[in-house]
Amino acid sequence: MGQALYTGIMTDTGSFRFTNTSPAVHRIVAHLMEVGEDVAFIHDKLDNNSSVDRLKFIGHSLSNCLVVLPEYHAAYIKLDRETFKSFNLRPGDTEGLVNYALSIRDIHLAVLISTQDDIVKLLLNLRTDLLIHFQQL
Repeated sequence: MGQALYTGIMTDTGSFRFTNTSPAVHRIVAHLMEVGEDVAFIHDKLDNNSSVDRLKFIGHSLSNCLVVLPEYHAAYIKLDRETFKSFNLRPGDTEGLVNYALSIRDIHLAVLISTQDDIVKLLLNLRTDLLIHFQQL
């Protein structure tokens, strides 16, 4: 149960870098470590678990599918059916892809647009510091 709790906290806080990382979050994680949770093991399983196809897919997506709209401080990645087929993707292989677009300097909104099985999915990601700013207005 501790591994699941740590994994949820770590992913929801962007590895403790998002603004939702409070002192209470660190105290909870410290307690999990004190009772023996191996956080290095959890990070290793999450961060070092990509297939070769997934890495090639990420490279392709960033090189060929990323569009940056600097005048809007936005970027999007558009993935079509053929991309999914050609890289033999598994469930979860697109996880985190939108964050690459959001990591570009001066980009505040990132969108992942994917088309599979006649369904178009949109994933929007807004820099959390801006979200906090909007909530304060």
